[in-house]
Amino acid sequence: MITELINSLPLASVAEWVWITIPLVAIVGGLISKTICTLRSNPRPQRLAKEDLDTLKRISEMLDKMESRVDALEVILGDSNAQKQTQPSKTQAYGNQR
Repeated sequence: MITELINSLPLASVAEWVWITIPLVAIVGGLISKTICTLRSNPRPQRLAKEDLDTLKRISEMLDKMESRVDALEVILGDSNAQKQTQPSKTQAYGNQR
């Protein structure tokens, strides 16, 4: 398909086409090369420092401790609610005495 296009053009236009495309290819290649160099020169983030890992470990331990406390509070509230439901209220125990 490209060869048919080139063959159908007069020789002068093909020569002009070549002289135009060579600078374009050079410019595009230069931009690609510059982009690759820029991407490689930027340092990627280093692994987390030991201090950061220790901090994250402490936070994780504190969250686990907090979760266990929340679970304990849920049990206490559940027992308290169950106890309230089994005990008669004051009005039921004493009636509506006045």
